[in-house]
Amino acid sequence: DRHALIDHAHDGARDPAVWRTRLRRSNTAVNHRFIGMRGVTGGTLSGMTFTNGYPYGVFPMGGGGALFITDCINLTIDNCSFITNRTRHDAANGMENFGGAIYIANGSGLITNSLFVNNRAEGNGGYYWSSASGGAISLGGDWQIRNCMFYTNGVDADIAAGSPRGGGM
Repeated sequence: DRHALIDHAHDGARDPAVWRTRLRRSNTAVNHRFIGMRGVTGGTLSGMTFTNGYPYGVFPMGGGGALFITDCINLTIDNCSFITNRTRHDAANGMENFGGAIYIANGSGLITNSLFVNNRAEGNGGYYWSSASGGAISLGGDWQIRNCMFYTNGVDADIAAGSPRGGGM
């Protein structure tokens, strides 16, 4: 047993304030989303910080800067922080991007006690159209959001034919 070699005498109870999990992309890395989930039932993400997630590309590659969630049932995201995540794509023939921090399609769940700061969904369609929505969260399905804080999240879609929607959600 690999755990038999670890001294657990000083371990404490799980306390996200003390033992917070932090995932951070280095500023030089490109095309990096932290977690993709499909078909999870009854799962929980708690006490985590996601910083600088940056998937780049045509949707769905470019959706959800930190999390990409599809077809999950009763998923809970609790006491998490999403800081400066973004999704972006540049294309000469138009494009779409959704969910600077989180992209969710279908399913159900709860996002609670979480913080969303400076997340962005960006699209540059060049001469053609571009679309971006959900600076913090692009949400689909039966989800509830409770006791969360949203600061300076936004969307950008270039050119006159662009359609930016929902700086927060």
